[in-house]
Amino acid sequence: MTKKRLWLTVALSALIAPAMVHAQGEPEYGIKFGGFVKFDAFNDSRAVVAARDDMFLLYPAARSQITAAPDAITDATARDLYIFSNKEDLNAYGQTGMTAVQSRLSGKITGPDAFGAKVSGLIELDFFGSANYNANMTRLRHAWINLDWGKVAFRAGQDWHPLFLQGGVFPGTLQFNPLAPIHPFGRAPQIAFTFKPVEGLRLSLYALEQSYHADADVQSTLITGQPSGKALRNAKRPELAVQGDYTISGFTVGGTYDNKIIVPLNATNPVIATDCDGVATTTCTNTRTGNNNAEVRTQIYSAYMQFKTGDLKIKASTTWGDNWFALLGVGGYAMKESVLEANLAALGVPAADIAGYQQTTKRQFSQTKSHAYWAEVSYGKDLEFGIVGGRTINKGAADEVRTTVVTGRNAMDLKEVITIAPRVKLTSGKTMIGFEYIYSAAKYKENDKNYMATLNYATTGTYAIPASVDTLNVGSLTINNDSVISKKGEIGKTYTVVNHRIQFSVQQNF
Repeated sequence: MTKKRLWLTVALSALIAPAMVHAQGEPEYGIKFGGFVKFDAFNDSRAVVAARDDMFLLYPAARSQITAAPDAITDATARDLYIFSNKEDLNAYGQTGMTAVQSRLSGKITGPDAFGAKVSGLIELDFFGSANYNANMTRLRHAWINLDWGKVAFRAGQDWHPLFLQGGVFPGTLQFNPLAPIHPFGRAPQIAFTFKPVEGLRLSLYALEQSYHADADVQSTLITGQPSGKALRNAKRPELAVQGDYTISGFTVGGTYDNKIIVPLNATNPVIATDCDGVATTTCTNTRTGNNNAEVRTQIYSAYMQFKTGDLKIKASTTWGDNWFALLGVGGYAMKESVLEANLAALGVPAADIAGYQQTTKRQFSQTKSHAYWAEVSYGKDLEFGIVGGRTINKGAADEVRTTVVTGRNAMDLKEVITIAPRVKLTSGKTMIGFEYIYSAAKYKENDKNYMATLNYATTGTYAIPASVDTLNVGSLTINNDSVISKKGEIGKTYTVVNHRIQFSVQQNF
């Protein structure tokens, strides 16, 4: 019996050994999991404009003032005294927060060669959610497949928007937000072709659509009220971009051009009483009809550079262009309206003719323009010191617009944002501990109640807070008050609010 078992073992070994040798000779394919757990704690000095329980910081919130008196104060003079003598900013309060939603799980995929190319892929999730209401829920960050032939590569899936990635030239902040709204930020479903004709030179072409980083759409949004990619899909062509950079001896210089068309309204014949600005209303002056082809055409340009030597890195970038909303920038688009169109009745045009004009003239939109720039210096490896600073400026719209019919992010009331953020990070093995101080200042359109009441008194003789001082009545005409905001949305007089954030982070990679 012992001899039979011995011979059986030898026979099985003879059969299995070749297969084992073959299997060991094969390259390993599959998915390799990784990621990190990250904890963030922060303290702010005032209310902020931010996402996910204010963890993703954009800029300080605008001033909020008391504009009404308690019902218990019945005397008119006493009510006015209470309102106009109270200088309190209701948003001048601080907060503290803690979160782990930036934690991440990724799977790097490898596969056998296909079509003569090396095959790789990535799928990555975090717990950031797609909106504040579903924070802590999983969200798809990246999901792509890449075919690499050496000098040519093809990638399809969801990846970073090229205006963010810029060949790796983006701010290395400790906080989750890499300096938006100053530096464009977003991911997008895309097809990308990359060419490397000579060493150091990279040229890439992109065709992109939108997922949760999408344009503001005045009519077609998700059921949660978040922007959707519908406006871009309505255009029947993807967003297009081209990017190129050259690297030599640690120095990189490059640029990006991005071109996009969106169709915000796809209603063939909007109802006059309910579709002036995308929401129900009882009055709608200067309504435009037949909006199935009303387009917003945008172009964005960027230039960037990086220098690396040893543990020293220097980065800088500038971006300018239109309608940055989908990239977490300031701005959007507004309804076109000339001074003449705003004053048809005052100029004696019969009401019937005005109604006919409004009902037969298609609504058109004009995009707002922005310019931003930033620079960063960092040094160190296990112990890293860094500082980044930048500025974005709202340049107003390309055409005369009605500044009250606008879609976007603070497109007609925020003129400028400045952010400066020094940091220190200590890394040991796969564990990082870091501190960051974030100074953020925002210049908003002046809306002080006493300032507005003074202007109202000068024009009407009544010291009261008007709904807006964006326009002035000159005789029977209505014109924009350029000292506040021009007909093109260029903001004049401003006030500044500042937030100071201190952030502490711990990250464990695996």
